[in-house]
Amino acid sequence: MSARVRTGAAIAAAVVSISMAVATASSADPTTSAGAPPPPAPSARSLTNDCEFPLGGKQVITADFRAQLPDTVAAGQAVTFTDAALKFALPEAMVGALREGGVATLEGSAAVGVLSTVSKKTTAMVEIPKTPLPDKGDLVLDLPAELTPEVKPAKAGTASFTVGPLETLLLPRDAKGEPVPGAKKVTCTLAEGQDAAFGTVKVTPPVSAKPADQPGSGAPAPSSRAPQPGPDKKPKKGKARLQDDPPLCGDPVDPFGFWTYYPLNGHVDVKKLGSGIDFGPGYLSAQLNTWTDPNSGALCNNLLGDLLWPPAHGKFIVFRFMPTEADVTVTQTAPTQGLLDNGVFIGGATTDMRMTNVTVNGTPLDAGPKCHTSQPVRIALHSKPEEWNPFGSPAGFMEADFDIPAFAGCGVGQDLNPLFTGLISGPGNHIRLDFGDIVFCEDGSQPCAPPVAAKQAKKGRR
Repeated sequence: MSARVRTGAAIAAAVVSISMAVATASSADPTTSAGAPPPPAPSARSLTNDCEFPLGGKQVITADFRAQLPDTVAAGQAVTFTDAALKFALPEAMVGALREGGVATLEGSAAVGVLSTVSKKTTAMVEIPKTPLPDKGDLVLDLPAELTPEVKPAKAGTASFTVGPLETLLLPRDAKGEPVPGAKKVTCTLAEGQDAAFGTVKVTPPVSAKPADQPGSGAPAPSSRAPQPGPDKKPKKGKARLQDDPPLCGDPVDPFGFWTYYPLNGHVDVKKLGSGIDFGPGYLSAQLNTWTDPNSGALCNNLLGDLLWPPAHGKFIVFRFMPTEADVTVTQTAPTQGLLDNGVFIGGATTDMRMTNVTVNGTPLDAGPKCHTSQPVRIALHSKPEEWNPFGSPAGFMEADFDIPAFAGCGVGQDLNPLFTGLISGPGNHIRLDFGDIVFCEDGSQPCAPPVAAKQAKKGRR
């Protein structure tokens, strides 16, 4: 299985500084209404992290996360982290060790988790452009952050936020721009005794929308002539792109590659059978390539990999009364092409579905060794930012509807193609793929996904 993936949100590489003048604005400011309260002050939290890097060894890193939180938000609405940024420095000793190891530049990503009392964890991620190592002193990185997924409190109350440890994925290159082995995701540990509290937001009851035609609603009546965004309107960097938005990454330019894998489980619902099949556990073994797009400046990634999945055993009730069992094997027929653009994965897979060891009402049905779909099963995948993140813990899930083509090669001594086609083939089937945490191979130049053993055909049968 191959996939092209652009990790994370495309974030501008410019350094963000939060002006304290905003926090001290008052009615004396001619641009501020008399008596109006000042805007909320930015929140900030500086935490000490104990980290161990494959290149550079054990280091103590101070990570500063800052953002401006709203005073209030209505239940069901997203909490907006304005001007979010993450700052940390690689100590001079580590920079020296990197230089001695032949490293001239670093690029990649870094993040801190932001935990809340009202929602699951969100991640503040920054994309690190290719950055030369300084001749002396620390390497200071101060970059704008994008938080995904959104935090949406479900009910009124108080949302409290805390900051988690620093995570980095640093990709080293030598003076010629060639990769230096040692790329690995590093999750640091917060030093004990620190206050990780970041801030609170008051959550008010949800806003009830009035119908547009209700007197006093102040909303205009719906119109088919309402203005729409122009076709060439580009998305803002750092926001989840829509499927029709223009991509920010072109073809790979001088990519840096290293091997990873994801644990992977799947579930397929076959509409005609009214039953489902569980696949896995297996793995997606993938080589991750990273480069900077010369036109947009976005940090881009490809994912070139292979799906490692054992056969799955399915049990169905055919014609609502006849128990049927079969082993189902799904294999790739062509590389999968995919794109993760501003946090949204859009891609597709082509696979072959093979049926073996078929029994009907306990009696073996000799489908033969070549009973499979006559054409590839094509699955279009389109993730949602709050459901899938390549560096999430876990990475999350994707879902899609797909068609199952007619079957061919089924039957020994008799043509069973019409039977399998009639029972299984058709539209309206559904697949869900659940990805575990990404695992970075110690030797980044070689795949390291563990092998998967084929399930025994009789396992689980009565």
